[in-house]
Amino acid sequence: MRKRVERRILQSEAYRKTVRRLKERRLKKHDISFYSVVIILLRKLQTDRISEKASSVAFSFTLAIFPAIIVLFTLIPYINTGDIDFTQNVMDFLAENMPESVYQFTSTTIEDIISKQRGGLLSIGLISSLFLSSNGMMSLMSAFNSIHRTIEKRGFLKARLIGLGLTFVLALGLIVATALLIVAQYAIEILDQMDIIFISDKTFLLFVVLRYVILFVVFLLTIASIYHFAPSLHSRLKFFSPGAIFASISLMLASIGFSFYINNFGTYNKFYGSIGALIAIMVYLYILSIIFLLGFELNASIDKAKHEDYG
Repeated sequence: MRKRVERRILQSEAYRKTVRRLKERRLKKHDISFYSVVIILLRKLQTDRISEKASSVAFSFTLAIFPAIIVLFTLIPYINTGDIDFTQNVMDFLAENMPESVYQFTSTTIEDIISKQRGGLLSIGLISSLFLSSNGMMSLMSAFNSIHRTIEKRGFLKARLIGLGLTFVLALGLIVATALLIVAQYAIEILDQMDIIFISDKTFLLFVVLRYVILFVVFLLTIASIYHFAPSLHSRLKFFSPGAIFASISLMLASIGFSFYINNFGTYNKFYGSIGALIAIMVYLYILSIIFLLGFELNASIDKAKHEDYG
């Protein structure tokens, strides 16, 4: 049955026209056909086990969440001021969002952590967070090397430092992206409500377009940096590669789509309570990992098509 369907597709006029058009269209900068890139990409996707690699990368990044929370909690006593009581605000937030039994069991410990300065705990949490988050980047670097069919030629210390640096780049990119998506929108609405600035429909649309343009640039710089420095074998493609552009657009669409789904249709919190937020983060990290790997696969396919042109 499967072979019969495949035979019909291969013999159809639509398939032949598609193949002919893909062979006619070429990437001028690389002098290769779109057909060659598509064929190589499909073959690589069948053999490179993208889903398994993405799961590994997402899990490694998820492990870094818990030390990061400890770091945030231990920072609160250092930023408490007389005007704003961050400790009480955090406890109120946790009381509203955590299951009652869990809150009663952990509230005393959490309040003790966020109300007293502890340099030792802060240092341990920071080191653990940096190590585990760099493990996520190291896992991504290993996946890139596997896609390129190469081994890690850099020393352990050099690779770890590169992974740590790229982790900071990724974290900074995500922080800026979050600010653009959430904080900027909130700030515009507040200013408009307070009559500090008057925002017409056209001006508001301009703000929205400008925000997403800046968001795309942030994603592109972040992803291009990771694609350039993460693999042991540097790609012969330019810094702003087709894979980086594809991944940036995909990440923007995925972030907007996932946010819309969670806000309107997601049932994580209804079924799982406050732990639903963690599940949502894990799913988002998996989607992010898939996009990163697909973009890099596209770059690797273009690079390989220079030596294996099928038309």
